[in-house]
Amino acid sequence: MGLPYAQIAKEANSDGLRSKKGKQLNKSAVEKILRNPFYYGEMLYMGEKYAHKYPPLIAKRLFDACQRIREQRHDVHTAYASKEFTFREIVKCKVCGCTVSSFTARNGVYMKCSGAKGKCGNLNTAQSLVMPDILDLVSLVPPPEGAIDLIVGELKKRHNHQQKFFDNNLEQVRKEYDSIKARLKSLTYERLDGRIPAELYEEMVTELTARQKELDEKLSSLTDSNKSFMVTASYLLDLAQRLTYLFENSSERLQQKLLKFVLSNIELFDKRLTYIVNDPYKTFIELNKKALDGPKSANWCGQGDSNSWPLPWQGSALSTELCPPI
Repeated sequence: MGLPYAQIAKEANSDGLRSKKGKQLNKSAVEKILRNPFYYGEMLYMGEKYAHKYPPLIAKRLFDACQRIREQRHDVHTAYASKEFTFREIVKCKVCGCTVSSFTARNGVYMKCSGAKGKCGNLNTAQSLVMPDILDLVSLVPPPEGAIDLIVGELKKRHNHQQKFFDNNLEQVRKEYDSIKARLKSLTYERLDGRIPAELYEEMVTELTARQKELDEKLSSLTDSNKSFMVTASYLLDLAQRLTYLFENSSERLQQKLLKFVLSNIELFDKRLTYIVNDPYKTFIELNKKALDGPKSANWCGQGDSNSWPLPWQGSALSTELCPPI
């Protein structure tokens, strides 16, 4: 969930960052910086945000990502922050929505609602009760034998479509950006010649520069997506093939990272976990379950027309967010 504010301040100070008065940063200064919208282009005044004329230092999507992490941290107790647990900070209470924390007791690991919104009545749960279901799920993720070639072929097709989408959108974004740039230059000349009043000039420039920032972020997003598509797909496929071994032979910290890739919306209720299996892992699991049914299944992996198998990215868009290395 990110570094503690104290650690961020320590690293920033070691790199020579100082306040306006030349002082080193502390925890509160770091939190204040991370919450300040000024750095992406808006000034906070009397509780309202206003666009300013200074060049932004970061993209708004980066600012928003920081706020999401900061908000999640508020729901988490820090008593066990130094300990690693498989389900730490990735499980929510299904009753009240608070983060479920982990702790050790009686030689075992237990999970409980953090109670940030008050007691909700959700029962404390031994990790040993929910882990067998997770292990069964993980064992069904590796793609069935014979499906890899089909998946690779589908990835190549997807990449070609992705490239066309990228090229078309990139051209449109650049055209609009260049048009705004030319319009701003023309407005400046008109203002210098006195053909438009100052108030109208400021209003038009503010509107156009705001649109420029939106296009900048869209251009950055398109470029990142185009670069990461095949890297992400290749990574997901490799991870799926080795998931069972990795999960069973890894530390709690690595198990937690693996579960973040495979599952989403993990919730605890009545001593059970509910979750959504992300694609492509969901499709791999479905194929493997059909394989376990043997000849009774029309899509058994050992019989029938393999070309009829549903591929992992059919019917749902593959996420183009680059998966960080483990």
